[in-house]
Amino acid sequence: MGHIYVIGEGNDSPVKIGFTMGTAVKRLAELQIGHYRRLHIIASAEVPDARIRETEKYLHLTFHAHAIRGEWFAVSMTQASLDELLKGINILLETRALLVPTPEQNTLDEPHDAGLFLVPESIIANFETDIDNEVSPFTYTYGPEDQEVEITIESPYTSEDLAKAQETIDHYLAAL
Repeated sequence: MGHIYVIGEGNDSPVKIGFTMGTAVKRLAELQIGHYRRLHIIASAEVPDARIRETEKYLHLTFHAHAIRGEWFAVSMTQASLDELLKGINILLETRALLVPTPEQNTLDEPHDAGLFLVPESIIANFETDIDNEVSPFTYTYGPEDQEVEITIESPYTSEDLAKAQETIDHYLAAL
């Protein structure tokens, strides 16, 4: 397990949102060396190794409008708010991850990273519509006509689960 961390000075100062495969305490010590003010761990959470990079990416994209530089953001965060955000993000990531073809399913010429953002938005939109209409299993085809990839998935989430996950993230962003 790795850790997503939020480190900053406190008192509504900018925070660094990142991940480490070690502990948040060790990462704090590494960051403190190059920072002239005292830093603190504001929040941290364990995240499975296989999901840590995309979770960090999703957090960075979520807070893009509040980016200062690199992984530093002008956002206020608590342990409770990070925990709630990660619950919502996890549901969204798991749902979208269902749309990524396995290496066996991927017949497209270009390499297909197992990342969140390589799935065509049209398929994500269709998937979200089908979940709303409770159509299951879902089957989608995409790619050039001569190299189509077919994906069939069963979602463990209902439309209410997805709506609550997105609502949690949207509520937090609205409060910034």
